[in-house]
Amino acid sequence: MKAIWVMTALVMAGAAQADVTVCKMGDSVRKVSVVHMDNDSSKPCDVQYSKDTEQPGEPAKTLWHYGVEVDQCAIKAQGFVEKLSGMGWSCAKEGADAAPEAASN
Repeated sequence: MKAIWVMTALVMAGAAQADVTVCKMGDSVRKVSVVHMDNDSSKPCDVQYSKDTEQPGEPAKTLWHYGVEVDQCAIKAQGFVEKLSGMGWSCAKEGADAAPEAASN
């Protein structure tokens, strides 16, 4: 649990880079984030998951952590987003101009 708080603090301090996908279903919002330390994709990363509307204020849960396996976090995050999309969630990269769309399987 302490590691989650430390990672969250680092993200908020700008010491980490996050690639965030926002998924929506009705009024519910969930986020899947790939967080790289020091803005460097070759450094350790986490895939984090938060349920913003269902658990407001709760820190994101770390689903996976990788040390030096380049792109593993992105691959795992994409697979998880596809799973959410398959369950009816509409997902899009945070900041994307287009409206979120469910992935077609």
